[in-house]
Amino acid sequence: MAGRGPSLRAAQHGKDARVLFEQTSDFDEDSFNSRDYAALKSEWTSLNADAGTATAAGPEGLIADDLAFVKPWGADLSGVRIPVLLAHGGDDRIIPPSHSQWLLENLPYAELWTRPRDGHVSILNASISAMDWLQQQAEMD
Repeated sequence: MAGRGPSLRAAQHGKDARVLFEQTSDFDEDSFNSRDYAALKSEWTSLNADAGTATAAGPEGLIADDLAFVKPWGADLSGVRIPVLLAHGGDDRIIPPSHSQWLLENLPYAELWTRPRDGHVSILNASISAMDWLQQQAEMD
């Protein structure tokens, strides 16, 4: 399985297992689809530099993210009383669509946009539409 699937499975076994996975794994080029790679070469090229900076700082952020994905957050999302927009690439190979679905089911005022051909990076191309959605929400208040 491409992407974070294997790292999430390691995280389910605890921090030590996730750290060991990080020490013994290599980047899987199949983590991104062709639309992701195209986005990284054009409008989202700055993310390459950001990822390089984050990687140079160490794996702690990735490890913490994965551990957070597999354990309770300690917050009651049903208490969130503002509109929340979730946008998820239908071909995201890093974060499973089930995560956005879970958020949708637990946030009472959430709306989920799924873009079937987008992946983990190319979903960012929905940003302009998402900003329009936010503006509409603000005007309704």
